[in-house]
Amino acid sequence: MDNVVFDERTLDRMVRAVEKVRERLARATAALEKANIPYAVIGGNAVASWVAQVDEAAVRNTQDVDILLRRGDLEAATAALAPAGFIYRHVKSIDMFLDGPGSKARDAVHVIFAAEKVRPDDLAAAPDVTESETKGTFRVVALEALVRMKLTSFRLKDQVHLQDMVEIGLIDATWSSRFPPELAARLAGILANPESNHCRQILNANRFTHAHQRLLYFIDGLIQRRRTRGQAHRGHAVEPLRSKVGG
Repeated sequence: MDNVVFDERTLDRMVRAVEKVRERLARATAALEKANIPYAVIGGNAVASWVAQVDEAAVRNTQDVDILLRRGDLEAATAALAPAGFIYRHVKSIDMFLDGPGSKARDAVHVIFAAEKVRPDDLAAAPDVTESETKGTFRVVALEALVRMKLTSFRLKDQVHLQDMVEIGLIDATWSSRFPPELAARLAGILANPESNHCRQILNANRFTHAHQRLLYFIDGLIQRRRTRGQAHRGHAVEPLRSKVGG
């Protein structure tokens, strides 16, 4: 295998990719909080929030920002998010808030409507925004509701998220009784074969283990020194880049 050399610019982009997701999540939730619009963070960031409470090393990186909104609050949410730079779009049956003009769907806040099915053949509807609790500065979907969403969607990444939660003890066999038989059967399969997914090792490349975290701190140090040199002479305060991975 050829040796790969990472220069400072590449390392900067690695950190920035993680930071952009965190910043997008923070801006969007702050705008909704300010406008008193009920919402909940869902998806990979919700999983990361719950997993981090048990084992920070098990937190998985995510490129998505997903939120749960009531359909009746969409217009108010659009108005609240606009000053924060978000632009509402409905594309291919997906509701989203693009992160500024010219941004891609990948760089968006994606919306799931509360108490509605994402797809007509889903086994369960999405939870209501009331099934949530405050974690830090924003609201996160409750753990049971999150597990129900993951069991309903049950894509590859949903199964991996469920495996992560089983692995650290957030959910176990006693949880099966909380769900309808079809969803309980899916959970039983995860519990019986937590390492059976043949793509798990590939997807684990997205997980920030202790080694990855040490690398981030090393990258942070390099970038901090560069930023300090560039900004100190202007008298600007230099904020550290370190942050936990969003999931």
